[in-house]
Amino acid sequence: MREKPDLILITPEIKRENPDFVNQLRRSGINVFAIYPVNMDDVERYFTTLGRLTGKKKTAELYYKTFENKLNELEDSKQVVSESLKSIMKPAK
Repeated sequence: MREKPDLILITPEIKRENPDFVNQLRRSGINVFAIYPVNMDDVERYFTTLGRLTGKKKTAELYYKTFENKLNELEDSKQVVSESLKSIMKPAK
């Protein structure tokens, strides 16, 4: 490998399917970390871990807050659409 990265992030799937490659990277002195959020409950921990691994905790917190805000906006929009559909589909009396 021409460049010597401090850290390579991979998914757990890559780690499972290519253990020899991952071990080769580690033997060459490269830190390899497998991480991937499986569900919504994992997302905050994912950002926190990325921030810790990269030394960018504040940036990771900001990205997570932005993600969370966008997700809340989507939930609000979903509620508005749902209410609109209910009023449109309401049977006539």
